[in-house]
Amino acid sequence: MCSDAKQWLAERNLAFTFREIFQKPLSRDELVALAAKASAGIHDLYAAKGALKVGLPEDGRMLTAAQILMVQVRNPDLIRYPLFELDDRLLFGFHQATRDALVVL
Repeated sequence: MCSDAKQWLAERNLAFTFREIFQKPLSRDELVALAAKASAGIHDLYAAKGALKVGLPEDGRMLTAAQILMVQVRNPDLIRYPLFELDDRLLFGFHQATRDALVVL
């Protein structure tokens, strides 16, 4: 999915910075800063599919924010992606609503 997003952005000449979080994981401070931009905080960054792979609950609300942060720092697969950071807000996934918001920029 990330490769589709990168190609789509490049085809439209939309500037972006790509970060491979599996090669260069987000730090605790970076996750906290992103969570501050999400309506449900760190819970919005919780990847249910990634959680199931490692035996964690699919519903991140079963974990505290501190627990989620701790496991995300150690396992980037628990962070929703692709993730687009637009000034003071975040967009997740690469569905049509995300594309529409990116084009408006």
